[in-house]
Amino acid sequence: EHGQPVEELELCHADLLKDEGWREAVDSCDLVLHVASPIPRRRPKHEDALVPAARDGTVRVLRAAAAAGVKRVVLTSSLAAVCMGNSTPGKVFTEADWSLPEHPIGPYHRAKTLAERAAWEFAAGPENTGPFELVAINPGDVFGPLLDREYHASAQAIHSIMGKGALGVARVDMPVVDVRDVAAAHVEAMLVPAAAGERFCCSAGVLSMREIAFIL
Repeated sequence: EHGQPVEELELCHADLLKDEGWREAVDSCDLVLHVASPIPRRRPKHEDALVPAARDGTVRVLRAAAAAGVKRVVLTSSLAAVCMGNSTPGKVFTEADWSLPEHPIGPYHRAKTLAERAAWEFAAGPENTGPFELVAINPGDVFGPLLDREYHASAQAIHSIMGKGALGVARVDMPVVDVRDVAAAHVEAMLVPAAAGERFCCSAGVLSMREIAFIL
């Protein structure tokens, strides 16, 4: 459908909230990319609403990867796990920084932080019997070409500006990155030996909603 050869593609069914299916999904794999995490268009009411799927789902994937003898796991994390909850003026965030889930940082940011923390703890713990190598990719707000007409939370900002009923834009700045660059980062994270054990922040810079509106 999207111009890619699918003869080698095999689909498996698994649920982030259930144990079943994960071992079968990673069986005979050398490399695993865990890219799934809930990000609804509307903010959940409870701050822990997204944690079970994000954190516990990540641990399920890693547990299956360890049992299957996977060599490396690439985790799609987020800048939401790097720079939220820290209000130090002028601070430059790096891969050494972590968001502060004990602060009111929002359900998505909390879930992504706890999920990545759990991933690194698992990778360094006794259950990682392989042991597999872990790499984390931490993109900002991901924009770019969509695969189909279904858009999710990342594209909500663009959709709201382009809608007929848009009356203005929020006074919000966001770190942006092209989805194709994020994809390329995942490929490099799989293949480059020196990437093992590292986090990689992915951002092409910061844009305000006003700037994005003018670009559009």
